[in-house]
Amino acid sequence: MTEIDEDASFLKDCNVPVLVNEIMCHLLATRPTDVVGGVIEFLNKADRTKYGPGKGGASPPTTDLKPKTEEEPPAAPESKETAEAEAPELGEDLEDFSAFKGDLNAELTKKLAGGATRINISKNSLTELPPPLLNQTNVTELSIEENHFINMDGLLTMTGLVYLNISDNPKFKEIPEGFATKLPKLVKLDAYKCGFSGQLSDELAGCSNMTHVNFYNNSILKPFKCGGLKSLIEFNLSSNKIMAVPEGSFECLQNVKRLALFWNRLLKVPSLAPLTSLKELQLNGNQLPEMPELGVHDELEEINLSENKIAKLHESLFNQKNLEVFAAGKNLLTNESILSNWPKIENIKKIHFPDNQLTSIPDVFLDLPNLIVLELNKNQIKTLPADIDRFEKKTNPLNHLFLAENPFETLPTVMGDLQSLKRIAFRGCPLDMTDETTKTTYEKLEAIIKTKGIEGKFLDSKRTGTVQRKVASGPTTLGTQPGVGGGGGSGAEMKKKKRPEDEGVPPNEGGVTLAIG
Repeated sequence: MTEIDEDASFLKDCNVPVLVNEIMCHLLATRPTDVVGGVIEFLNKADRTKYGPGKGGASPPTTDLKPKTEEEPPAAPESKETAEAEAPELGEDLEDFSAFKGDLNAELTKKLAGGATRINISKNSLTELPPPLLNQTNVTELSIEENHFINMDGLLTMTGLVYLNISDNPKFKEIPEGFATKLPKLVKLDAYKCGFSGQLSDELAGCSNMTHVNFYNNSILKPFKCGGLKSLIEFNLSSNKIMAVPEGSFECLQNVKRLALFWNRLLKVPSLAPLTSLKELQLNGNQLPEMPELGVHDELEEINLSENKIAKLHESLFNQKNLEVFAAGKNLLTNESILSNWPKIENIKKIHFPDNQLTSIPDVFLDLPNLIVLELNKNQIKTLPADIDRFEKKTNPLNHLFLAENPFETLPTVMGDLQSLKRIAFRGCPLDMTDETTKTTYEKLEAIIKTKGIEGKFLDSKRTGTVQRKVASGPTTLGTQPGVGGGGGSGAEMKKKKRPEDEGVPPNEGGVTLAIG
């Protein structure tokens, strides 16, 4: 019998699980990167009588398998800060009874007796709170999303609630009297896609511990008086029917970091100066004829005013020294009305002005030290600056330039020196390829983009045959980048309603997702 025949016979008759365990131990200890060599070495040296049918062998290691060259110190005890950092967000990782198939009441009774405090009973076609949850003061988080609740009476018996999600219960039309006093510990309320309309009850103003309020996608006409919500951090009344925010509405909201009022019918917004902690402002998709006045917001990073009727920016914009993203697409802005004090915003990284009335790339943009994304699709730009290479000479050179659907016909020679570009868009521009300078510059830019690998995108469907699809901007919550052409809210809430088609640019680094126009 040959050596190969012996190996085949041995493998056929051996106790395979035991053998595999031994081989794995051998590989991990001696040759973790050479599997074939390790197996051959093991078979050549192994005592094959150990692996017959029914034979035992070494158990696979159950601890860390990496070789240790010295004694490792014991792990440090978990600090309070670490434990808090690893704790789930409010409303996440709840005890899941959604779309439950068995006896829901029996299972809830069992889990509650075992100490469960975070419960999800969504998607169960419930019309009222299950009896086991009534008067459960130890339950701190509850989601009843996507049910058919008639009223909130049962919920008001759960006085220990810190988080409550009542979303997608269309018969909820108003906040009941006593809501604030009976749920005094409530910190976060999700109430998107319910039946709230007209004036939102002032009852919520009494929720003094509330940090997050979300009424996305209802039919609210007037916001509630929020003077008592001094702890509020995130305020989302987007996708409603609000036409105006009364004067003084923001006076007590010094802690708000995210204000989302996109996709309403706003004609007027009072001064935002009281929102001194503001980090993210979303007013896109309204009817604003002018940009609201800002104060000094040292933490403000993102402003979205897209899809309004704004004809002129406000000088207060230039007080925002840490602003990084500014979007005002689909407005009525001109080269003059965007104003000229942009150098005051030293940290500005991304500027989006698609679908306006600009006739040239504003000269002031060419030298902004940290500007890396500039989107000017669908304007009236007839010529490009002869010194456009200033984009390359900045501290942080421009790497995304979107000029689609503008009427310019030629490209300046120095544009071929923009070596840092990763994405550029000419789609719909009537470039004159009989002009030798334009043709040569165009080919240089194509070559530059090709060197960027998967990060590179040369967006000109007429030349490449590429069809650029619209990309709706995605959801956002505080701490993530929004789609500049889009809106915000949790992933769940954004599934509830499709937004109107956006005008933006393709995905770019930093997490901002837009769609080329």
